[in-house]
Amino acid sequence: MTKVSRQARIAELIRTERIRTQTELVARLADIGIQVTQPTLSKDLTELGARRVRDDDGMSYTVPSEERLASSQRRRLARLAAELVVAVEGFGNFTVIKTAPGAAQLLASGLDHTPSRTIAGTIAGDDTVLVIHRGTDAGAAFADEFMSYTDTGDSTDD
Repeated sequence: MTKVSRQARIAELIRTERIRTQTELVARLADIGIQVTQPTLSKDLTELGARRVRDDDGMSYTVPSEERLASSQRRRLARLAAELVVAVEGFGNFTVIKTAPGAAQLLASGLDHTPSRTIAGTIAGDDTVLVIHRGTDAGAAFADEFMSYTDTGDSTDD
């Protein structure tokens, strides 16, 4: 099972059942055939934006809606871009993003975790991220849009 599939099942369980603890969630996942360690589950919950909330029946987990999670991920990407990006160049179905030394993998991870209709994937070195787009001419348009993030810290759907 992939990380994305596992996280989707975790979110589904939290949305459809009352999950009070990580131990309970590990057991519930095991019931449906998904083995996960507590450290991995903890990281998954963080990435999903899961929170424990109190109601009349005590504490339980909740996860944000898909829309709210996507918006949060786009805001994070805009912050990363404003802090890390040095230059952006797009051509064909590629965008090359130059970052501060050592920052490329952090930015690539932000891109990979932000919903996008155009991005097929990223490859990161030390200070360069190669963004591969689905469309044959999406690179330049994405570069223009992405460069605007570095100026304003704002992000829009791509």
